[in-house]
Amino acid sequence: MGVCSYAGKEVAVVKEEGKIVFWCPWSGKRIGVIKKIGQDVISMCIAKNGNSLALGLKDGRIIVCELPSGKITMESRANEWGIRSIAISPTGNLLIAGDDDGVTCWDVNTKKRLWSASESFFARPAIAICPDGTAVVCGGEKGRFAMRDIRTGRVLSTFTHGTNDWNAFAFNPNGTEIAAGNRKGEIAIWSLQ
Repeated sequence: MGVCSYAGKEVAVVKEEGKIVFWCPWSGKRIGVIKKIGQDVISMCIAKNGNSLALGLKDGRIIVCELPSGKITMESRANEWGIRSIAISPTGNLLIAGDDDGVTCWDVNTKKRLWSASESFFARPAIAICPDGTAVVCGGEKGRFAMRDIRTGRVLSTFTHGTNDWNAFAFNPNGTEIAAGNRKGEIAIWSLQ
């Protein structure tokens, strides 16, 4: 469940009775429904352009759907134990999925894996893609994470703060800062300038 930006409007994305339902929180009207997927979803996100929804499922599948139709444009099995986190690039053409073994990047159009990373600090990684779509932050175990080139997976920089696991990352709108949060309520912010 969550609130996401979709085609420039705020909508709520909710799993209900095996469906993913899109609601406009301002009007209370149902915008759309994707059937037969919702009950298995662990993670989801909407591309910044509002055209794609990426889903990580309990059975290790990743699915990308067109919005608002719900038509599946990509489906691939990443593993057998579930996708813990997922992010889709602003244009919807690259997908990053995280599981207990690390992170993998797919090209949504060709449906091919571009790269994978499985360093020891990637167990149950948190993921965030920078606003311009050129880099991804991933990791989080024991206070460590890396920023990678989204196309190649090359490490651009690494960060460490404390020893607690980071469970969520976010970039500020212009991509000059990264925020990290954890289950203990701690928040840290790094400047990239």
